[in-house]
Amino acid sequence: MTIKTLHITNSYHPDSGGIRTFYLALLAAANRQGRPVRLVVPAEKSSMEDVGEFGRIYYVATLRCGTPRSRPRFPLSLDVAAHLRLARPQSASSDSGR
Repeated sequence: MTIKTLHITNSYHPDSGGIRTFYLALLAAANRQGRPVRLVVPAEKSSMEDVGEFGRIYYVATLRCGTPRSRPRFPLSLDVAAHLRLARPQSASSDSGR
């Protein structure tokens, strides 16, 4: 049985430095080892990005918290399944093998 690893973070964005570097290295290792890894991150709009054969990043549209220059962040009460269905409704519940 293949186990998928799911990581949810408010800290991944284009300028996040070490956090982004860590997750990109994790996705690269997942591809080298053939282990599915999923990353769920806040974004301006919902989308999905495949990173190699075994990595996938779900960008989930969220509201900005704080000032207008603040980055999007997940609310404290996050319903991950509902957000993933919104990000990719046709296949979020049938992510078979990937």
